[in-house]
Amino acid sequence: MQETWIVDGYNVIHAWPEMERRIDEVSLDAAREMLIEELVDFQGSAGHQIVIVFDAYSSASASPQATEEKRAGINVVYTAKEQTADSYIEIFVEQLHKKDKYATIRVVTGDALEQGTIFSFGAARMTTRELRRQLEEAHRQLEKQMEDMERKHKERLEGRLPREIAEILEELRRSK
Repeated sequence: MQETWIVDGYNVIHAWPEMERRIDEVSLDAAREMLIEELVDFQGSAGHQIVIVFDAYSSASASPQATEEKRAGINVVYTAKEQTADSYIEIFVEQLHKKDKYATIRVVTGDALEQGTIFSFGAARMTTRELRRQLEEAHRQLEKQMEDMERKHKERLEGRLPREIAEILEELRRSK
């Protein structure tokens, strides 16, 4: 069964120094995109359903309703004007739990009050630090897979031949 991960976007951004620096050096939008890209990459290998929630509570451009967009397999939610990410997450977790009380739901947040609320709906919590470790481990595994593929390619004869010779041999093979 697929896990659903709900990520409190700004909570994660403000907990990670490199994303905080991104805000200072570029913009909040750039930090938001950085987090989205990290989670898109992770989702591709982990296979979890991921929902990132960004708080639009006091944004002048916020919509009266929450807006959602699909980005390469993950859902990105911007809360409604005057709605916190915490309240959106609580309602969303409750709805998921009502739909399937056996669903595995994990909420990524460092907010202690939020953690207590989501526990009451049967969701598990993951700290921002734990999320970071998961992402780093996924990066390490991907790098190892790439290294293994490259090593296997080099072990094959064509991986050891000069490129020109390999191309000539490939032309001969195809001419048959």
